[in-house]
Amino acid sequence: MVKTQLERIATTLVTGTIGGILIGAFAAYLNYKSEAAVNVRPELADVSFIDAVLTRHGTDWFLYNHPEVGFSVFILIGVLLFATPTFYSRRWS
Repeated sequence: MVKTQLERIATTLVTGTIGGILIGAFAAYLNYKSEAAVNVRPELADVSFIDAVLTRHGTDWFLYNHPEVGFSVFILIGVLLFATPTFYSRRWS
């Protein structure tokens, strides 16, 4: 019983870490892409968020103006997406 619980926790930690790394790499790519978008269209850095969303550049605007928050949110989503199904899977029941 204890071994099964430890295996469950270890598997959850490993899959959560892998998910965070994968989504973190994707967030780094999006951050790079948003900086390139602002270099091509400098006015994008000065518009409001609503205007950026309406012109389909909401992600670029958000990641350019708030890169730390965006990166953290992406990593948290990756960990939750990968770790939660592993932790609650029926295989460990």
